[in-house]
Formats: sequence, structure tokens, C-alpha cells
Amino acid sequence: MDDKKYGLVLAGGGAKGAYQIGALQALKEMGVLDNVVAVAGNSIGSVNMSLLLGADLDKAKGLWSNVVPEDFVDIDIDKPVSVPFVDGVFSREGMIRLLSENVDFAKISALDIPVYITVAEATHDADIMKAKYVKVNGLSSEEILKYVIASSAIPVMYSSVSVGEGRYMDGGFVDNTPVRPVYDGGVKDIIVISNDSEYVPEKDKFPEANLLSIIPSKPLDMDFTIGTVDFSQANIQYRMKLGYMDAKTQMLGYLSGTNVVSDKIIEGNHNLAMHEHNRSVLEASYNSNMQGLAKLLGDL
Repeated sequence: MDDKKYGLVLAGGGAKGAYQIGALQALKEMGVLDNVVAVAGNSIGSVNMSLLLGADLDKAKGLWSNVVPEDFVDIDIDKPVSVPFVDGVFSREGMIRLLSENVDFAKISALDIPVYITVAEATHDADIMKAKYVKVNGLSSEEILKYVIASSAIPVMYSSVSVGEGRYMDGGFVDNTPVRPVYDGGVKDIIVISNDSEYVPEKDKFPEANLLSIIPSKPLDMDFTIGTVDFSQANIQYRMKLGYMDAKTQMLGYLSGTNVVSDKIIEGNHNLAMHEHNRSVLEASYNSNMQGLAKLLGDL
């Protein structure tokens, strides 16, 4: 491992964010995370950032491996269909509980490296949102949690969040991949973990940056569903596995100065990740059948 100092940027993407957990595990094994000197996250990226900095990757992987859709998309029947910055139709109780019980936000606050959460801020013109990169070092645990929830508050789905005098929502509507605060802070070697297979690094906006982008080698939208809200365990396992292998191969290419990511390697990553997916499907089917059998026997 070299001695470069890296910035780390975690993009948004909802359920596709499982990909980042696998990628982070690979970076940890390669010793890269030890050299990170600034971090920025948006939406699910801010959630994963919280798990990385305020818990650990093993716990993060365990949480993703046991998450249920209701933790993210539990409908609140008492709320009307909404418009941006009004009320969302899904409850955040599951997400708040998951983060409160597993993340040490005081630890994040006390870090000596800058940590940024990206949110969209309401302006006086209701149709205009602007990006706000909140440096959370020194903030209270309650404030940091609120900013994480705000950063992932997709309009219509979730209510906006008030912190102090500001009102905020999902940062993806203003900057889904928040390189800006890390770059402006003086870090030029920046690792970006995207959840979008079509992501193109914005090198023109950051001319002095060396953007090391880890990009899904295959689309993360699966089974004809929108991956952003697809929290099925089989697909989560696929994304984590693909993220791990993509990060290994792509980062090795960056560190060696060569393009080691061939079509053959990419296809191999996908095939191995699909093996993990199929195993999860079979395991879920087996568990379901066993539960059905147990219920049947119990009813006899």
C-alpha cells in the first residue's frame, strides 16, 4: 500500500448502497481506508459513512444482511401524498432506530478528519434547492443523526427534516456525488464509490483532482425493479459481493498505474456475485419452506 492521503466520497443510490459496503471492505483489506483524511457522503452514502465511522464494517455488513424493506419503506397511512418539502408517505422510524442503536455519533463528531453530509436546502423560492455540505465535526449526536436522515429524505417518499433554522432533504437532487467539499478542503486524491454503472467522473469541475472512481461493472437495478427501493436480501448480497470485487480490481488498476479491468474480469466479477445472489435466493426459499412446514405440523 502506498502512503498517499485520500478523500473518500460515498454517493447516493438507496438500496444500491449495499454495493458500497462490499467496496469499503475491499479498501479496508488493501489498507486504503487507513489513509483516508476526509469523507463526504450523500443519502445512502451518508448512512454508510455513519456506519463506517461510527460503528465498523462488520456491523455494517451484518445490518445490511438483515435489513427488511420496512426499515426504509414502511408506509405511514396517516400521511397524505406529498410535494417536496412537505410530508412524505413513508415513515423514518425504522431507519432512525437502526442508526440510533448501532452508530456512535459522538465518535464521528470527535474525529480529527473532516466529515461532510450533503443535503438539499430549501430556499425562499420553493422551486429552488441548493447544496449544503454540512461539516459534522463538533456537532451533537442528535444533530448528526438529523442530517443523515435529511440527506436521505427523498421527496414525496419522506418528509423533509428541520435542523436549527434550516429545512433539508435528500442531497441527491443537488449533488448526488459530493466531491466538492473534499476537493475544496485541499484533498486531491479522491476515491469515489458510485452506485451507478453509468457514472462519469466530473473531471472538468475538479481539474486538479485525481479521481479514483469505483463504478459498478454491471447495473445494480435488478429483476425489472428500481434498485433504489429494492431491499430484497438476494439482491443486497449480490451488490455487496460485486462491490467487493469491483473495488479490488479497479483499485489495483489505479495503484499499479495500469488498466487491469478487462471485459473478462468484469464479467467474472458479475458471475461470482450472481452466484452469491442465487445462493441467497435458495436459502430464502429453503427457510420459507421450513417455516411453512413447521406451521403445518403445528396445526396438525
